[in-house]
Order: sequence, then structure tokens, then C-alpha cells
Amino acid sequence: DADSLDVPMPVGEHAIEVDPATEGLPDSWTVMDTALASAGLGENLVLVIGRIGGPDFRPAELARFGYFAGIVSSVLPASARSVAK
Repeated sequence: DADSLDVPMPVGEHAIEVDPATEGLPDSWTVMDTALASAGLGENLVLVIGRIGGPDFRPAELARFGYFAGIVSSVLPASARSVAK
């Protein structure tokens, strides 16, 4: 259930790579060597993207993903950005 996952929450408007081996994510997300990244959308809301089979995300891609998450966060209603954990 995606609602109960403990995905790392990036600080600020930055996106980070998620290490599937240490983050305790579902096997279906990591079975095909999927590269994962997360970006915060609010207080307790995270957007996660994956690239099946890699390669890892490049710093420029993480920066663009962070910008995208900032745009998404700005159009979300305030009630969605502060979802209770």
C-alpha cells in the first residue's frame, strides 16, 4: 500500500535518489533494478519516480525533478500538501 510507505523526505525543493536496498520499499519497485528518486510536495507528501533497469538519475535530472515537484506543490490545494501522516 503506497499510503503506508516510508519513503525518504527530501529537504526543501530538492529531489534525492532513493536507495532501494536500504529504504525497505516493496519488492515490485526494485525487482528490475529500478532507479528511484523522490521529491517532497508538502509536509508529509512525497512524489516518487522510477526508471526500470536504470541508469541512475543524473544530478541535472534530479534538479529538474525537484523543479517539477515544486510546480506540482504550488498547484496542489493546501489541504493536500499537509496530509496527516
